[in-house]
Amino acid sequence: MADYLLDTSIISLMMRRDPTVTSKAASLARENRLLMPTIARGEILYGLERLPDGERNRQLSHEVFGLFATFPCVPVSPAAGDHYARMKIFAENNSSDLSENDLWIAATSLNLSAILVSADKDFLRIPELNVEDWSV
Repeated sequence: MADYLLDTSIISLMMRRDPTVTSKAASLARENRLLMPTIARGEILYGLERLPDGERNRQLSHEVFGLFATFPCVPVSPAAGDHYARMKIFAENNSSDLSENDLWIAATSLNLSAILVSADKDFLRIPELNVEDWSV
């Protein structure tokens, strides 16, 4: 069994029904789990909040909450903070472009020993992180 932590880029592609991403997700064995980090949930909701009220907002909200219902949302644990501290130093020492949110998502992935699924190539620069890009 493996846990797959989906970052914001992959969740966005799932919402757009990207055929490559949806195919890879569907091909996983049943015992594998798809998880969403709290940080990615917040980023998606932030995007929704920025949209003006209207039909597009209502449609996307319906889609977002439907997708959210299919994946357990995992919180940032205190142990993830330990990983975050080490990765923040690594990022600073290696001129990484990872944002604070990305560092917390990566720390959550490491804490869970999960495979991080992302289309963001910057995650590949973190040596201990197991990353898969389902967008290619």
